[in-house]
Amino acid sequence: MSKTKKSIDEICKQLKTNFDIKELGEIKCCLGLQVKRDRSEKTIEINQEAMIDRIAERFKMDETKPTYLPADVNSRLIKTKSEDRERTPKMPYRELIGSLMYIVVCTRPDISNAVGEVPKFCDDFNMEHWIAALKILKYLKTTKKLSLVFEGSIKQPMVAYADASWASDRDS
Repeated sequence: MSKTKKSIDEICKQLKTNFDIKELGEIKCCLGLQVKRDRSEKTIEINQEAMIDRIAERFKMDETKPTYLPADVNSRLIKTKSEDRERTPKMPYRELIGSLMYIVVCTRPDISNAVGEVPKFCDDFNMEHWIAALKILKYLKTTKKLSLVFEGSIKQPMVAYADASWASDRDS
């Protein structure tokens, strides 16, 4: 918000004249994100370790073997065949997908490609789709200590990447 404590205090003073506010101090946790600030190093570290643990517990993946890839590189998810529809048990697929998407948006862009595949089947998922979503969660559980670190002292150039394999999606 500002470079100096004096400026921050002045802004808070002005806000208090119009709004009923309460100062809670430096942010530690908000909306499932843990925030660590190191003023001397000029860094802010954000992670969702506790939220990943809660999601893993909710989907009974809290005691699982580690995996170091969010998706199986040798398989492609495809639409559910009509004969598989009747055999697919009721599962909280959308809830799991929503949880994974929140993690991606907030702190874990490393799983965006894998998570981008599983919501395509929310209306008509099968066991293969469910297992793929659980594998992403298993990967998150294994790598839950990964964080986003924002450094204020380093000038970073803008870098962009593109995936030109759009034609490899069989369902579009």
